[in-house]
Amino acid sequence: MIFGAYSQVPPGTPHTILQSLLSEVYKPVLTSIYQNPGMKVHLYLSLTVLEWFELNHPEMNMLIADLVKKDQVELLTGPSDHAILSLLPPKDRSLQIEQTTTYIRKRFIRRPKTMWLYNQSWSPHLVSVMNLSTVDRLIISNYCQLHDSLYFDEPYTMQDIGKTIEVVPLEHRIEQWVHQVGQGEMGLAQFEELLSLYEQDIRSSSAAVMIDLDSLCKSSLAAEHFEEASSLFNLVHSRIIAPEGNSVLLSTVPVGKLTRHRGYLPMGWYGYDSTLTTEVNVNDMITKYEELNHLYGRMNHVIELARIHRKNKDVKKRVEVLLRKAQNGAAFVRDRFAGCYRREYRQYVYRYLNEAENLLSFHEGVSYPRESDLDFDGHKEILAMSRNLLVVIHPLGGKVQEMNYLPTGWNYLNTFSGYHSEAKRSTMSSTIDGSFQNAFHDVLLPFEGFDYTRYSKNHPSVHDTADDTWTTEIDEKRAQHIISTAQIKRLSITKEFSLKNNSLVVDYHITNDSSSSVKGIYATEMNLALGTRDETSQLYSIETNKNRVISDTSFTKSISNFRIADNVNRTILSVACNTRFSLLHLDYSHEMNTIVGREQLYQHTLFLLNWQYSLEPGESIHWTVGWRIDRRPRRRQKEST
Repeated sequence: MIFGAYSQVPPGTPHTILQSLLSEVYKPVLTSIYQNPGMKVHLYLSLTVLEWFELNHPEMNMLIADLVKKDQVELLTGPSDHAILSLLPPKDRSLQIEQTTTYIRKRFIRRPKTMWLYNQSWSPHLVSVMNLSTVDRLIISNYCQLHDSLYFDEPYTMQDIGKTIEVVPLEHRIEQWVHQVGQGEMGLAQFEELLSLYEQDIRSSSAAVMIDLDSLCKSSLAAEHFEEASSLFNLVHSRIIAPEGNSVLLSTVPVGKLTRHRGYLPMGWYGYDSTLTTEVNVNDMITKYEELNHLYGRMNHVIELARIHRKNKDVKKRVEVLLRKAQNGAAFVRDRFAGCYRREYRQYVYRYLNEAENLLSFHEGVSYPRESDLDFDGHKEILAMSRNLLVVIHPLGGKVQEMNYLPTGWNYLNTFSGYHSEAKRSTMSSTIDGSFQNAFHDVLLPFEGFDYTRYSKNHPSVHDTADDTWTTEIDEKRAQHIISTAQIKRLSITKEFSLKNNSLVVDYHITNDSSSSVKGIYATEMNLALGTRDETSQLYSIETNKNRVISDTSFTKSISNFRIADNVNRTILSVACNTRFSLLHLDYSHEMNTIVGREQLYQHTLFLLNWQYSLEPGESIHWTVGWRIDRRPRRRQKEST
């Protein structure tokens, strides 16, 4: 039999989770393997984990190297940055695999020939990619959640466009029971009872038994009295593998000796690693969530820039490394690590995309502003770049979709709405599922009687200007200037964007074009994804050289500016206007079950700036809003006396 375990920790995972996995799973399981010399274990650990071991716990890699040398452990390869390979250009797919393969070969002196795919996301065209990467075998579940169907239960040969690989399916009963243990639906006693009933049948199977270590960690952390992960690992080995003593490492089995049948595994997600509702494959995730659609478009935009501009060989190599890191697939899945709901994964992608695009601009002469249809809606977004900022403006509504602070790579508009059926929302429960929340997204409100506690863009009393026809163009006469205009109801609206080194300035011009007076409230949303949102990030306003703390009562009247510190990026965000405004601010987060139990995941904070207007026919009103990001200087420590 083929026996093993896997852990799929993506790049960008908080260190607290890695530390929990180390103490609850990695150390106990590897120690157990070391103490049982007869164990033959296939092990998949993400490159993120192996590199983290090397930097923070080198003794773990030393232990793995010893087990590999003793032929107790065979490491599996896979995409180095947990990329979903079907989303990448063909060349990058093999580079992702080769990166992990090379690391394992250099660090553990064995070249892996068997692969594991992140979240078991499969596409048949990867057969050719595996051949190009000299990988002969794939271990993957053949169970499809959505159709509740099992394709194959024994190894088979699969071909695509004349290339072949051997596919080793997982033993479905074991993977299902381990999943139920991880979900808290089954205890260890019941698991052991099921093993006793089916152990003879399972032993006769030629499928692979792979234990999901992340699922066991989730169960261990979420429950107060759950046995160690190594207990279940050892239980499966002692009941299924040890009695027959027939466990082998795939590297000792010649290619062609393992399979007797041919088969074909369609594109899709397999096993229980991903949390699925209706998504057949990763493309459905991009279609479902506007934020992921935009992020994927931005990734393709930078990849295309790198393909066109590559005169400098050193810059080309550096950009290739950055783009490989930006291909982190965790931002495009839903799983026990929270996937797309955990903003650290999305920020990880934005960080490396921003660094790559900044390098191309500086060294390859890529000019800005430039246009590109990032979200594939037929309307070209405008990208503008200054010394420290890169912004993306959508032509519909003249709304800002990205505000990237280049010194840190942080995107302050990395928002995420999600779906109310998938996660509990802390506020703004009426937010449209899957909708992208932006900045300078303008709405019209009634002049009197509006209840701000029920604010939402889809409220019957709210007019969302993004639904109207806008014209957005680059001002050819002035550098880094973009102009958006629209005729909405009886108002003529012009927004002029001006990008500076550290700030984005927006001039509003509103004219009453009708033959009668008009009044109302003009408001603009700024949905800011701050580095953290706790007591250390206090909102305040500067009035006559004095700081005025803005309370958490959500609604504040008559201020001309507000500021908030971002301690994660060591920045201060300032928003100021030459006309006083009222401010509504609400934090938006999701509560959901993750690998560490019930978790509150902060997404962004809504700042709704609003101004009253009352205009006679032909009368105009004008105001200017500036958004500035400054790096906070580090405090010097006092010299000890």
